Amino acid sequence: MARPPRTRTVGPRLAPSPLACRGAQGLVSALLDDPLASNPDLAVQLESRRLGPAPPEALTIRHGDAAQPSPSEVQVPSKWLRETNAQVVEIVHGDVPPLESSFSALHLADIVVLVLSDSTLLSSKAAQTLLYNLHTKPNLLLALNCPDASPSASTSPLRTLQHQLDTLFPSPEGGQPAALAISTEQALAALEALSPSEPDQPPSYDAFQKGYIASRIPHLHQLLTTALIADSPASSTTGPTPLQLQTAHYVLSAALSRAAFAGAQVADSLTTASSALSALAQHAAEQKAALLASLGVEGSTGLVRVPADEQRASLAALDELFASRLEWYKLPYRVDDLHAEVALVVGGTFLPSFEKQLVFATARAHNAAQALSSRVDAVFASPTFSAAPRSTPLSPAAQLASLYSATLLNSLAQAGTASLSALSASPTSSTALSSAVSRRRAQITAPGGPTDLLQRRAQRAVVRSATFAASSVALAGAGEALGWVAQTGTSVGLGLLGVTLGAWGLQRAWGKAVRRFRKDVGERVVGGLEEDLGVRARRIAERAGYKAEVAVRLGEDKVRERRVEWEAFRATLRCIEERRRALVDETEVDAVAQPKKRIGA
Repeated sequence: MARPPRTRTVGPRLAPSPLACRGAQGLVSALLDDPLASNPDLAVQLESRRLGPAPPEALTIRHGDAAQPSPSEVQVPSKWLRETNAQVVEIVHGDVPPLESSFSALHLADIVVLVLSDSTLLSSKAAQTLLYNLHTKPNLLLALNCPDASPSASTSPLRTLQHQLDTLFPSPEGGQPAALAISTEQALAALEALSPSEPDQPPSYDAFQKGYIASRIPHLHQLLTTALIADSPASSTTGPTPLQLQTAHYVLSAALSRAAFAGAQVADSLTTASSALSALAQHAAEQKAALLASLGVEGSTGLVRVPADEQRASLAALDELFASRLEWYKLPYRVDDLHAEVALVVGGTFLPSFEKQLVFATARAHNAAQALSSRVDAVFASPTFSAAPRSTPLSPAAQLASLYSATLLNSLAQAGTASLSALSASPTSSTALSSAVSRRRAQITAPGGPTDLLQRRAQRAVVRSATFAASSVALAGAGEALGWVAQTGTSVGLGLLGVTLGAWGLQRAWGKAVRRFRKDVGERVVGGLEEDLGVRARRIAERAGYKAEVAVRLGEDKVRERRVEWEAFRATLRCIEERRRALVDETEVDAVAQPKKRIGA
């Protein structure tokens, strides 16, 4: 069985009564109330169809005996609905355009009657929105509702309406919709005169005939009846009627056109998101490079150089120690205190200012990470990433282009927390920049370190010097006692020479030990410190940009995934378009698909 023809009547909600009779509601009442077969039940049901506490915007009216099977549907015993096998959908909206569902119903309708007021015409935004969406639809009729539909009274509003149509649509495809002046006010007053609601008032046939014909509702009634049944052959019960095929072709063309427009919006949205992610990646790379430069990382070597004046100041303090309390001639009785003396000086003078600078540098890295995190949040706060299609009212194009992902946003939050936590670590933690100085400072005095090696060399030099001096004195004494030396002065000279040579050897060995100590501190300790700082600085820079890196990677994956989905959807649309063109090219369908003369033209 073919579906019933669908007629949509749309107009603004006019309040209070009696102005309500001049909208779509009054037109439907005038069309369905048959003066030749007056039915009290029909009049009552028509009057009460929108008396509920929350009447729907779109109300379906069909032939039947049940009063109101559902809130959005009413059945009335209408002879006209039974004869035409049609359904009437009454759409009554306020000062705003109808809902999206109502627009869908209007596009699917076989005939649409747009009720306009003679006082506003097309000046209201709701009327303009409706006409912009429906002006290419076949069988669209503009019903200009006037207080008086006579030619003398309605010519001026019709001329103004035609001028507005010419201005809004100078070159419309398929011609402009026909405009017809009607008066629901006159029609309902005439029907009231024929069947008075007051029992003591007799029917006035003259008033009915004069008012009903002057309202031009019979003319509109005849136009709709002709359009509904003229193209319906007897075989239409087994297939769609030409009117329905015409509507189907329009709906398919309109759907493909809207899909193409939505596709452009989707492509633009995805391009915008991709550009935002590229800009974010570029900004993160620039901030990372700036952060590495502020931390003192050399681009060629990747090391963080210790300032030369800081290094000279640290070595100068050690030189002062070796030239005063640890002078070579004091070693014999201070060699055991050497480790403690060096540790005392190193603990207070080894790069203290540089260590403070590194603490401030870590704070700068934390600020840079916060700035990058704010930039990431700003990018992902856009509706493309943040608006959930299931919980946020979005247009179909926005739903197709939506990159919302709860998993992605959760991953970004975790990445931001991990990044800031790593950069907020204590200066003494193993990942802080300043802790590298403390670690290398401790290495100087650690077991097996430069200080330990210096003490062992000093002890060995003292032992050798003392042994050489004692041996020389003993040899001189033995020579004098055994008569090997003729004179006492000679033996004393030999002893003093040995002591002098022992002292010279101690001084020379201590000087070599100090130079080796300086070399160990300058190369092993400071060089290792520079390498450690370079590694930690790069790690800190990576941590500062970790959230941005995760955001760019996950965002690009989401954009790539959505583009793949959109390409598959475009392929489906191309297939539908090819099939539509093939249907239009067929001879039988082509005859049906030819643009017909508009209703009322």
